[in-house]
Amino acid sequence: FFFMAGCGLHCLAFIGVILFVLAGSFPWYYERGEINLIQTRRLNVAFQFFYEVAWDKCSADYCDLNMDFEYWEFSSSTTMTRLVFGLSWSFTILGGIYAVLAMFKGEKYGTCALTSAILTTLGICCFFFISPAIRSDSSYCNAGPCDSFAGSNSFAGQSVSWGPTFGFYFAVAAVCWMVILYLLECCCYSSRKKSKQHTRGKQSETVPIINHSNEKIVYSTPVYPSTAPPAQEVHVPVVEYEAPPPYVQKPSYTPSYQ
Repeated sequence: FFFMAGCGLHCLAFIGVILFVLAGSFPWYYERGEINLIQTRRLNVAFQFFYEVAWDKCSADYCDLNMDFEYWEFSSSTTMTRLVFGLSWSFTILGGIYAVLAMFKGEKYGTCALTSAILTTLGICCFFFISPAIRSDSSYCNAGPCDSFAGSNSFAGQSVSWGPTFGFYFAVAAVCWMVILYLLECCCYSSRKKSKQHTRGKQSETVPIINHSNEKIVYSTPVYPSTAPPAQEVHVPVVEYEAPPPYVQKPSYTPSYQ
């Protein structure tokens, strides 16, 4: 039973690894703008630590979906923003590495699962500083991502929205999953501990009896008498030693005809 439970928990750890792969691959933050004039046009930009992807679409039939993917170049104008993205991504990757270790750690994979959850939580907490980072890198910004972590705004037929996206939510799901995995491992460990104690208790109740004929150890349950008879004093009579009478040699026989 415990072997099957352990295999099941290792499979659950594999699902956690998949969540970490998705969290490290998908964008963590997005900005969306929508213009409603003659036609509706939507522009979306999503960011990850090492790339950004943009796509736009309009409501007219002749508009096609345009998508542009490019690696996010490092520059001095986005130093703080990239620092926040880098810390969040690094902690998430470390959490994913511990999730991989949890698959092959044996009975102590709960520790790896908890460590993975803690590291990823640190990455998520770091990402909440993305708004101050954007405000620090922007020369002029009084609304939008530099003002709040998530939100929306509308003015003059235009609307904008911003906030976390798929990668961020995959990281949150990975943390919850690893915490659940840790709790399940704690329950299994407690059950294994009780089972071992029960087995030791049964073994301590048996007494080895050696059979000298074939030198094999045979275990049997000891029988303890319910009531033992009281001890009684036994008097042994003292017998005095008497020496035998002295030995007298009889005269030898001599026939009379000699």
